[in-house]
Amino acid sequence: MTDENEDWNDVETDAATAYPDYPDNPHNHIYTISMDSRGPMIVVRGNTPTEVNERFQALLDGGVTTIAASVYSHIKAEMQVANGVGPVSPAPAGLPAPPQGAPMPPPFGPNVSVPQAPGYQGPPAPPQGGNGQRNGPKPRPDWPVVYRIEVPFPQKEAFKAYRTQNQEYFKGKIAWAGGGGYWVHGDVAQTLSAYNPVPA
Repeated sequence: MTDENEDWNDVETDAATAYPDYPDNPHNHIYTISMDSRGPMIVVRGNTPTEVNERFQALLDGGVTTIAASVYSHIKAEMQVANGVGPVSPAPAGLPAPPQGAPMPPPFGPNVSVPQAPGYQGPPAPPQGGNGQRNGPKPRPDWPVVYRIEVPFPQKEAFKAYRTQNQEYFKGKIAWAGGGGYWVHGDVAQTLSAYNPVPA
Protein backbone atom coordinates (compact mmCIF):
# COMPACT_ATOMS: atom_id res chain seq x y z
CA MET A 1 0.00 0.00 0.00
CA THR A 2 1.28 3.46 -0.89
CA ASP A 3 1.13 6.53 1.24
CA GLU A 4 -0.52 9.46 -0.59
CA ASN A 5 1.97 11.86 0.95
CA GLU A 6 5.00 9.89 -0.25
CA ASP A 7 7.48 12.05 -2.21
CA TRP A 8 8.55 10.54 -5.59
CA ASN A 9 10.87 13.43 -6.63
CA ASP A 10 13.92 11.50 -5.41
CA VAL A 11 13.07 8.63 -7.75
CA GLU A 12 13.07 10.91 -10.82
CA THR A 13 16.44 12.43 -9.81
CA ASP A 14 17.98 8.99 -9.23
CA ALA A 15 16.65 7.73 -12.57
CA ALA A 16 18.26 10.69 -14.40
CA THR A 17 21.67 9.98 -12.86
CA ALA A 18 21.36 6.23 -13.34
CA TYR A 19 20.57 6.53 -17.07
CA PRO A 20 22.75 9.17 -18.76
CA ASP A 21 21.87 10.63 -22.16
CA TYR A 22 24.87 8.90 -23.79
CA PRO A 23 25.46 5.52 -22.15
CA ASP A 24 28.88 3.93 -22.57
CA ASN A 25 28.96 1.57 -25.51
CA PRO A 26 32.12 -0.50 -25.94
CA HIS A 27 31.46 -0.66 -29.71
CA ASN A 28 31.15 3.11 -30.21
CA HIS A 29 34.77 4.28 -30.35
CA ILE A 30 35.90 7.83 -31.00
CA TYR A 31 38.61 6.51 -33.37
CA THR A 32 38.61 3.48 -35.63
CA ILE A 33 41.51 2.58 -37.91
CA SER A 34 41.18 -0.14 -40.53
CA MET A 35 43.64 -1.27 -43.18
CA ASP A 36 43.04 -2.91 -46.52
CA SER A 37 44.80 -2.96 -49.88
CA ARG A 38 43.98 0.74 -50.38
CA GLY A 39 45.73 1.82 -47.18
CA PRO A 40 44.70 3.06 -43.75
CA MET A 41 41.11 4.18 -43.26
CA ILE A 42 40.64 6.39 -40.20
CA VAL A 43 37.18 7.09 -38.82
CA VAL A 44 36.82 9.92 -36.30
CA ARG A 45 33.53 10.49 -34.51
CA GLY A 46 32.29 13.66 -32.87
CA ASN A 47 29.09 15.53 -32.14
CA THR A 48 30.21 18.81 -33.74
CA PRO A 49 32.61 19.82 -36.54
CA THR A 50 34.84 21.46 -33.93
CA GLU A 51 34.99 18.23 -31.93
CA VAL A 52 35.88 16.24 -35.05
CA ASN A 53 38.60 18.77 -35.98
CA GLU A 54 40.08 18.61 -32.47
CA ARG A 55 40.14 14.81 -32.60
CA PHE A 56 41.84 14.78 -36.01
CA GLN A 57 44.41 17.22 -34.66
CA ALA A 58 45.00 14.93 -31.67
CA LEU A 59 45.74 12.08 -34.12
CA LEU A 60 48.24 14.24 -35.97
CA ASP A 61 49.86 15.53 -32.78
CA GLY A 62 50.14 11.99 -31.39
CA GLY A 63 51.88 10.73 -34.55
CA VAL A 64 49.12 8.21 -35.24
CA THR A 65 48.88 9.03 -38.95
CA THR A 66 52.64 8.61 -39.41
CA ILE A 67 52.60 5.26 -37.64
CA ALA A 68 49.55 4.11 -39.62
CA ALA A 69 51.33 4.96 -42.88
CA SER A 70 54.44 3.10 -41.73
CA VAL A 71 52.41 0.03 -40.73
CA TYR A 72 50.62 0.10 -44.09
CA SER A 73 53.96 0.32 -45.93
CA HIS A 74 55.15 -2.74 -44.01
CA ILE A 75 51.91 -4.65 -44.69
CA LYS A 76 52.11 -3.77 -48.39
CA ALA A 77 55.70 -5.04 -48.57
CA GLU A 78 54.70 -8.27 -46.80
CA MET A 79 51.77 -8.72 -49.20
CA GLN A 80 54.14 -8.34 -52.15
CA VAL A 81 56.44 -10.99 -50.71
CA ALA A 82 53.46 -13.30 -50.12
CA ASN A 83 52.32 -12.73 -53.71
CA GLY A 84 55.78 -13.58 -55.06
CA VAL A 85 56.62 -10.06 -56.20
CA GLY A 86 59.96 -10.33 -54.44
CA PRO A 87 61.66 -10.22 -51.07
CA VAL A 88 62.28 -7.00 -49.22
CA SER A 89 65.36 -7.38 -47.08
CA PRO A 90 65.44 -5.54 -43.77
CA ALA A 91 68.16 -2.97 -43.28
CA PRO A 92 71.30 -4.28 -41.61
CA ALA A 93 71.63 -3.66 -37.88
CA GLY A 94 73.00 -0.24 -37.05
CA LEU A 95 71.92 1.43 -40.30
CA PRO A 96 70.56 4.86 -39.34
CA ALA A 97 67.11 5.90 -40.42
CA PRO A 98 66.88 8.07 -43.53
CA PRO A 99 66.79 11.81 -42.86
CA GLN A 100 63.40 13.22 -42.02
CA GLY A 101 62.21 16.46 -43.52
CA ALA A 102 59.04 18.32 -44.23
CA PRO A 103 56.07 16.10 -45.07
CA MET A 104 55.86 15.30 -48.76
CA PRO A 105 52.98 16.81 -50.73
CA PRO A 106 50.81 14.54 -52.86
CA PRO A 107 52.46 13.62 -56.15
CA PHE A 108 51.85 16.02 -59.03
CA GLY A 109 53.70 17.04 -62.16
CA PRO A 110 56.10 15.47 -64.65
CA ASN A 111 58.35 13.79 -62.06
CA VAL A 112 55.72 11.84 -60.14
CA SER A 113 56.05 8.07 -59.88
CA VAL A 114 52.36 7.25 -59.57
CA PRO A 115 50.75 6.50 -62.95
CA GLN A 116 47.31 7.66 -61.74
CA ALA A 117 48.65 11.04 -60.55
CA PRO A 118 47.97 14.19 -62.58
CA GLY A 119 50.89 15.08 -64.83
CA TYR A 120 52.46 11.59 -64.87
CA GLN A 121 54.76 11.24 -67.88
CA GLY A 122 56.33 7.85 -67.21
CA PRO A 123 59.99 6.94 -66.83
CA PRO A 124 62.55 8.89 -68.83
CA ALA A 125 63.44 7.50 -72.24
CA PRO A 126 66.75 5.65 -72.36
CA PRO A 127 69.62 7.55 -74.00
CA GLN A 128 69.94 6.93 -77.73
CA GLY A 129 73.16 5.32 -78.91
CA GLY A 130 76.49 5.87 -77.21
CA ASN A 131 76.15 9.53 -76.36
CA GLY A 132 78.22 9.06 -73.19
CA GLN A 133 75.59 10.17 -70.65
CA ARG A 134 77.28 8.41 -67.75
CA ASN A 135 75.81 10.73 -65.11
CA GLY A 136 72.41 11.34 -66.71
CA PRO A 137 69.08 9.84 -65.65
CA LYS A 138 68.95 6.06 -65.93
CA PRO A 139 66.10 4.03 -67.42
CA ARG A 140 64.20 1.66 -65.14
CA PRO A 141 66.68 -1.03 -64.07
CA ASP A 142 65.93 -4.68 -64.77
CA TRP A 143 66.17 -5.70 -61.11
CA PRO A 144 63.64 -8.37 -60.04
CA VAL A 145 61.79 -5.83 -57.88
CA VAL A 146 62.05 -2.09 -58.57
CA TYR A 147 60.58 0.81 -56.62
CA ARG A 148 60.66 4.51 -57.34
CA ILE A 149 61.01 7.21 -54.72
CA GLU A 150 60.75 10.98 -54.95
CA VAL A 151 63.17 13.04 -52.86
CA PRO A 152 61.85 16.58 -52.32
CA PHE A 153 64.39 19.21 -53.36
CA PRO A 154 64.91 20.54 -49.79
CA GLN A 155 65.91 17.00 -48.70
CA LYS A 156 68.29 16.37 -51.62
CA GLU A 157 71.54 17.05 -49.73
CA ALA A 158 70.45 15.06 -46.65
CA PHE A 159 69.50 12.12 -48.92
CA LYS A 160 72.87 12.31 -50.69
CA ALA A 161 74.70 12.33 -47.34
CA TYR A 162 72.64 9.35 -46.12
CA ARG A 163 73.51 7.36 -49.26
CA THR A 164 77.19 8.25 -48.94
CA GLN A 165 77.23 7.28 -45.27
CA ASN A 166 75.76 3.85 -46.16
CA GLN A 167 77.33 3.41 -49.59
CA GLU A 168 78.33 -0.22 -49.05
CA TYR A 169 74.73 -1.18 -48.26
CA PHE A 170 73.24 0.84 -51.14
CA LYS A 171 75.97 0.07 -53.72
CA GLY A 172 74.34 -0.79 -57.05
CA LYS A 173 70.83 -0.58 -55.57
CA ILE A 174 69.88 3.07 -56.16
CA ALA A 175 69.86 4.77 -59.58
CA TRP A 176 68.90 8.32 -60.48
CA ALA A 177 65.69 8.45 -62.52
CA GLY A 178 65.75 12.18 -63.24
CA GLY A 179 64.63 15.19 -61.22
CA GLY A 180 64.05 14.10 -57.62
CA GLY A 181 63.26 10.54 -58.67
CA TYR A 182 65.35 7.47 -57.93
CA TRP A 183 65.02 3.81 -58.87
CA VAL A 184 65.39 1.66 -55.76
CA HIS A 185 66.16 -2.07 -55.65
CA GLY A 186 63.54 -4.10 -53.74
CA ASP A 187 66.19 -5.18 -51.21
CA VAL A 188 66.61 -1.63 -49.89
CA ALA A 189 63.10 -0.21 -50.41
CA GLN A 190 62.02 -0.75 -46.81
CA THR A 191 65.07 1.16 -45.58
CA LEU A 192 63.89 4.15 -47.62
CA SER A 193 60.25 4.01 -46.45
CA ALA A 194 60.44 7.69 -45.45
CA TYR A 195 60.37 8.47 -49.19
CA ASN A 196 57.24 6.35 -49.84
CA PRO A 197 58.63 3.76 -52.31
CA VAL A 198 56.15 2.94 -55.07
CA PRO A 199 56.46 -0.25 -57.15
CA ALA A 200 57.77 0.74 -60.58
